[in-house]
Amino acid sequence: MSFSVNEEDTVIKLSVLKGDWEKGLALLLDVLTRPRFEEHVVQVSKDQILTALKRQGEDARSVSRREATIWHFRGHVYGRDPLGALATIPGITRDELGDFLKRYLVPSNLVVAVAGDIEKPVVFGSLEKFFRSLPRGGAPERKLAEPPQTGPVLALVHKPGQVQSQISLALRSVRRTHPDFWKLSLLANLFGGGDSLLYTRLREDLGLVYAAFFAQSYKWQAGTLLGYIGCKGDKTSQALEETVEIMNSLQREVPADELQQKRMDVLNSFVFNVDSPYALVETYGRYHMRGELLDTLDRIQEAYIQAKQEELESLSAKFLDPRRLQIIVVGDKTTPVNKESGKVISLEEDLKTLATKLDLPYTELPLR
Repeated sequence: MSFSVNEEDTVIKLSVLKGDWEKGLALLLDVLTRPRFEEHVVQVSKDQILTALKRQGEDARSVSRREATIWHFRGHVYGRDPLGALATIPGITRDELGDFLKRYLVPSNLVVAVAGDIEKPVVFGSLEKFFRSLPRGGAPERKLAEPPQTGPVLALVHKPGQVQSQISLALRSVRRTHPDFWKLSLLANLFGGGDSLLYTRLREDLGLVYAAFFAQSYKWQAGTLLGYIGCKGDKTSQALEETVEIMNSLQREVPADELQQKRMDVLNSFVFNVDSPYALVETYGRYHMRGELLDTLDRIQEAYIQAKQEELESLSAKFLDPRRLQIIVVGDKTTPVNKESGKVISLEEDLKTLATKLDLPYTELPLR
């Protein structure tokens, strides 16, 4: 039995032998409807979360990712500052936790998916009794607007003594239900997935980075293209310039050979996304909860197979647009950077020059 409370859903998993099906459901029901929330256990959980948040400033990559999310979704609940939890978590009470379960853990707010060697009538009969034992009523309705577009930026977070720059990049994409979402996913794989154009150029050809990727992600009301670069501080500007050049090249021409190879790679690895009963039930449960069609797996594969070179070039021009980049760099702004001219400047000066070259607004954000 396991529980995962995420930003937009909660996942409860139960795995039992066929003969223990009824007993497993009874135990799950007991946990969900009669939680003790013992004071010392709740306090330990609070302390763990608060400690992790307080120490987040020590992890440059976490800071970069957090600030990129806040900037990208500014003005929307998706961009809410997670450090705000430092003020709210200490005041959460046992009664509030219990009330939350009673309000949200109701039949109308649940999707149940089952896989295993068990007969359908048995499952339905057991779950009917299970649902009758849960609190009644409807869960509070959630209304989330689509996030507004936010402006481009090249932002520096000064972290004294930081040797490696930790860089997060963000671009707006489309929602999962958009017809182009999975073609964009293939494009992102080509650009920044495993053995991608980005990784090959920055790591293998030039030796600029330790790690680099670009991938498509999503929330219920928004799609996002997210990138990461980890490199020595004095290589930050060069790595970003090369990244922008690859983006521009994809607008001119998507290389046919690399596209076909990446298409085969994602199709061959596709089955491993749902290669266990747990993965299957979670995947289909989420499809139903989000209102997506249950043949989505077929649609994904179809999009990968049918995506044409010219389509991806058009999507590159629309979505891999360097003029819209949001770049958050966490590094030591005093890091010396040796320029080809022989001049030595600071990382701060180098990034300001790069921002001007890329026509991106420059700013400095505080380290938190």
